[in-house]
Amino acid sequence: MRKIVLLAAVFAGLLQVMTPVTSFAASNFHKAEDSSGFSGVPGLKSGGADLTRSRFTYQLNPAQTVSDQFYVKNTGTKLIELLVFAADATTDAQGVFTVQSSNEVSKDVGAWVRFQGGSKAVRLSLKAGQDANVPFTLKVPNLVSPGDHIGGIGVSTLPGSATGQINLVRAVITRLYARVRGNLSPLLTVSNVSATYTPSFSPFEGTVTERFTISNVGNVSLSAKAAASVDGPFGIALANAKTFKVSEIAPGTKRDFELSMTGVGQWVFLHPSVKLTTFTDKDALYAGKLPQVVRDVILWVFPTTIFVFLVFAAIVAFIIRSNIRNRQQQVKRWLAYTEAEARRKAELGS
Repeated sequence: MRKIVLLAAVFAGLLQVMTPVTSFAASNFHKAEDSSGFSGVPGLKSGGADLTRSRFTYQLNPAQTVSDQFYVKNTGTKLIELLVFAADATTDAQGVFTVQSSNEVSKDVGAWVRFQGGSKAVRLSLKAGQDANVPFTLKVPNLVSPGDHIGGIGVSTLPGSATGQINLVRAVITRLYARVRGNLSPLLTVSNVSATYTPSFSPFEGTVTERFTISNVGNVSLSAKAAASVDGPFGIALANAKTFKVSEIAPGTKRDFELSMTGVGQWVFLHPSVKLTTFTDKDALYAGKLPQVVRDVILWVFPTTIFVFLVFAAIVAFIIRSNIRNRQQQVKRWLAYTEAEARRKAELGS
C-alpha cells in the first residue's frame, strides 16, 4: 500500500513539472501560507500594508501618470525568491477573475505599469518574516478608449525557487482597475432567453428550466442581482422568484446561466422572465445611474397529465357505458324470452 501511495505522489509531481502555468485566478484574499508563504497587498507610501484597500483603483485621464506601492511580505520560515509583475485580466465564463501569467505579453493596463528603472517586473529575495514595498507607476497612453481597463499586480514564486525540483509557480494577485475618463457606458444585456417545461405526475407540479446569457456590452465592469420568475395566465405568479448574485463581468465578456423553478402547474400559457438589477462592487468607482433589464419568453405547455387523465376518464366512461348497454340488452333479451315462453305455455294450455 505504501508503494502505491509513493508512486501516486511521484506521478502527481511529474504532472506538475510538465504542466505550464498560463493564468492565475485572483481573489480578495491575498495570502498563501505554508513554510514558504508570502502575501501581496496595496502598500502605503510610508511603508507597510494599506488595509483600507482591497484593490488598486484609479480614475485617470489619457496621458496621466499615477504612482503607488505594492507591499510584499515573506510569511514563511525560509528565504524565498519572488517576482513582482503586472498583467492584464478579465473575468471568465465561470465568473472567476483571471490574470495572465508573468510570462504572457500584456496589451492593456498590464503594459502601462512600470517598476523601478522602467522594468516590467522586479525580483525580490526576502528572508523569513522580511517585507518590502515595491513602488510602481501607471501611465495611461495618449490614445486609449474610455472606461475600465482591468489587470492585476501580482507576486509569484520563481520556478523551482520554493518547491524543490517541482516546477510549480504560485501567485498572489491584487486587482487593478484603471478607469479612463470619457464617455462611460455601463450596460449589461440579457439575451438568448429560452425555457423548457418538464411535467410531473401532478397537473399542479412541474419544472421550468430557464436559460439566458448576460453580456457586458459597455465599458464598465459591473455586477448584478438577477431574479428569474414564472407567471401564468392573467399575470398570476406560479413560482417564487429565484434570485442570485451575478459576480463582476468585465467589459466585452459574457456568461451563460441555467436555473430551474419547481412547482409550476400545467397552465398551458407560461411566461418565464428574468430581471437584472446592475450595480458596482463596493470597492469600485461610481459608474452613474445603472439601468434595469427585463427579458421574457412565452412558453406554451401542453397539459399532458390533464389530457392523459381525461383520456383515461373517457375510456373508463366508455367501458362503463358499454357494460350498462350490454346489461340493458341482456335484460331486454331476457324479458323478450320470458314473454315468449309465457305466450307459448298459454297457447299449449288452451
